[in-house]
Amino acid sequence: MRWCPKCCQTAESYQTKKGSCIACTKKANRKWWAENLQKSRQYSKKKREHPGYSKHVSNYRKRKRRTDPAYRANEIKKIREQKLKKAYGMTLADLEALRVAQGGGCAICGNTITAQSVRRGMRNMRDLSVDHDHATGKVRGLLCYHCNSGLGHFKDNILVMCRAIDYLRLHAQAGKSIASA
Repeated sequence: MRWCPKCCQTAESYQTKKGSCIACTKKANRKWWAENLQKSRQYSKKKREHPGYSKHVSNYRKRKRRTDPAYRANEIKKIREQKLKKAYGMTLADLEALRVAQGGGCAICGNTITAQSVRRGMRNMRDLSVDHDHATGKVRGLLCYHCNSGLGHFKDNILVMCRAIDYLRLHAQAGKSIASA
């Protein structure tokens, strides 16, 4: 969460270019469009007539995405950046800094995701997931698929996780005593 300089409140979603929250940016945009009606109509007309919004360009982009690996990689990077910014208010640089701070692996188990493990066909292990507190929206760290799913299944309930640990310890000790008998 960041502080919005216009409304002086904290907001989860930020407009990157203007430096204010999305609500304040929308309000400012609506005001500008109302005050500059003629300009806004010309802008809308120009936008509609631009070839970039036609079906031809859309098909061109699809074809380029299929055939050009560099273009596809750049598109994937852009989409990842947009999703990170919208969901967590962070950039790819922030994500990389968090990954380095954690030693390149999962914050819980420490396993690292490698290109080799992806090539071997391990499902859902392409990258570390951003773990966040659902109540506050604050990013806690990066987790592998299994640890992130485990926290999700336990619904972030510490009491239930402690019971699961006690359960595993109980059965680990019982297994040792049965094996020694």
